[in-house]
Amino acid sequence: METESTPLLLRPAPWDPRRSTIAGGLVLVTLTLERLAFYALVANLFLFLSLGGWSPRGSMTAVLILVGVAHFSALGGGWLADGLVRKAEFSFVTCTCVEIFKRI
Repeated sequence: METESTPLLLRPAPWDPRRSTIAGGLVLVTLTLERLAFYALVANLFLFLSLGGWSPRGSMTAVLILVGVAHFSALGGGWLADGLVRKAEFSFVTCTCVEIFKRI
């Protein structure tokens, strides 16, 4: 295996606290907007089910099941990605799924 003989950057960039603060703020804004979009979809699902003939209790049950599955699937997916599946296997499975869905 070869080692890196030349650096990727000719000189290291100085650390700028202002740029780090801006980057961190943008990450937080992005996460907030992502969560806002998720809960907007959840609210729309509740309205759709309620206006579509479901009882309010049934609509809320379906919404809560969706939210629970979404939150707990992140734990299971993280566990699979970190512990069980090696990088090459995960890439192969992902590429295979993408090819299957392209043909559908």
